[in-house]
Amino acid sequence: MTIQAQANQDADLNAEQRMVFMDVISESLRLSQRSHLFNWLQGGFQFLISHEVMIFGIKSGDSEEYRYEYFSSSRYFDDNRFADVLKSSVGVVTRAEMLWQNTRLPIIISNQAPATVLTAAVIKDSKKYTNMHVLNE
Repeated sequence: MTIQAQANQDADLNAEQRMVFMDVISESLRLSQRSHLFNWLQGGFQFLISHEVMIFGIKSGDSEEYRYEYFSSSRYFDDNRFADVLKSSVGVVTRAEMLWQNTRLPIIISNQAPATVLTAAVIKDSKKYTNMHVLNE
């Protein structure tokens, strides 16, 4: 089976995944504190998109800069690794942010190839996939 065929096959959510997806969206509207974000990421979101590290940017007030933070369940991802991904012009987060600012398109970052197989399950219409950037790290 080709990579594209596998991505197309995985593109549809089953009934349970659709219900969890709707719950995740609904719960996201009630996030108001950092501790809520952590719990949200470990619930239905984790079920749909398994992850060990979640890096997120917060932009507040009049500042044009994002302040980045992370949650990790991995003992291998620490403050030193976090600093590496934020390094100016070479860090994966910095590169992703620059790409997003230039295109305003969703960006998926994966350390597994092919990334399309990993992310297609959350994208119902695989034609939209041509409007995404995938950074393999």
